[in-house]
Amino acid sequence: MKGLNKVLLIGHVGRDPVLKYTPNGTAVANFSVATNEVYGSGDDRKTKTEWHTIVAWGKLAETVNNLVKKGQLIYIEGKISSREWNDNSGNKRTFYEIVMRDFSLLQRKDSSFQSSENVDSTTSDFSDEPITEDDIPF
Repeated sequence: MKGLNKVLLIGHVGRDPVLKYTPNGTAVANFSVATNEVYGSGDDRKTKTEWHTIVAWGKLAETVNNLVKKGQLIYIEGKISSREWNDNSGNKRTFYEIVMRDFSLLQRKDSSFQSSENVDSTTSDFSDEPITEDDIPF
C-alpha cells in the first residue's frame, strides 16, 4: 500500500514570512502558524495552541512573501518533513516543518470562515465555535 503524507491546517500567521534564496537562486520562505484546540466546557474550558513552522519553495515562496502577513487567517495544504542533525554536544536533534504545497488566505464573515482566495465555500465552516480576539495567541 502506498503511504500518504498530507497536512491541512487552518490557523493564524504568527510572523511575517522571511524570504531567502539558496545559492542556486531558489526562493524559500519561512513563517509560523498557530492553531488552537479548545476542549472542556464551562469553567473548565481550555485552549491549547500548537505552533507550526511552515516553509514554501520557488514561486510559491515569492507569492507567500508578497501576500501573507502576521495575524492573517490562513488555510495551508502541505506535507510534514523532518531534518536530523547532531548538535555541538553530539546529541541527535530532529526538526519538523510543514512544506507548503498550496494555501488560501481566509477572512471571517458572519461568524464563519470565507475564502479570499481558493477555498471552496462548501468548506467554509471549519469550527463549531467562532474565533474571537481572545483565541489569537499574539
